[in-house]
Amino acid sequence: MFKPNRESALLDESSHLSDGWDEDYYRCRFRRWDRFETELRDLLTLLLQEQRRFVIISQREGNRYVQFAVQKDGAISAEAVSNKFLAGPERLSQAACRKMLKLSWGSPGKRSPNFWKRIRPPIPVVGLASLGVRTLREVFHVLSPLQLDIRRGVFQPKTRPKRQPKLRRTRDVYEFSRPGPVGPFRASMATVGPRAISGFTPAKISVREETTMFVC
Repeated sequence: MFKPNRESALLDESSHLSDGWDEDYYRCRFRRWDRFETELRDLLTLLLQEQRRFVIISQREGNRYVQFAVQKDGAISAEAVSNKFLAGPERLSQAACRKMLKLSWGSPGKRSPNFWKRIRPPIPVVGLASLGVRTLREVFHVLSPLQLDIRRGVFQPKTRPKRQPKLRRTRDVYEFSRPGPVGPFRASMATVGPRAISGFTPAKISVREETTMFVC
């Protein structure tokens, strides 16, 4: 059973949020899930104030996470990691995958390799915060908010890579070489971080108890 160590027990449970949205990476300070859910609600409220903001909430030891990002149209893209990016004992069981669907997550597939939701305005911030907490507790089995890390940031606008002034000669005609592809980000919604993804062909898993074919 998880027990906070002496250092974590002395942590100040005050909010880490400020009026602004600074790019930041920090450990969760809360022991109680209700306090963390309130913090997540406030975090999502700040998230919605400007396009291209994102927040990633990840389990410190492991690769399980949920993440949220604001799109150009004001909608929120939410994702929770799937077995595409999990290995060994971290992989979700079929029962856990069915639980994700019951929590209203969309099934991984062509649209996203992760479990996903796209929510258009008006955004139900309270319900979205509750979904994040329930996913972390009931499916990912995070025992305490003190086991979580939080990263918030802003996507940089996509720009076309500049053509490099490298010339190759073909029959006395000089041509610009084509720019290379832009590298992937951490998550399937193209977030920034250590876990790069994208570009795969998932295999479907048949779940007998469900009539839906889905990827876990």
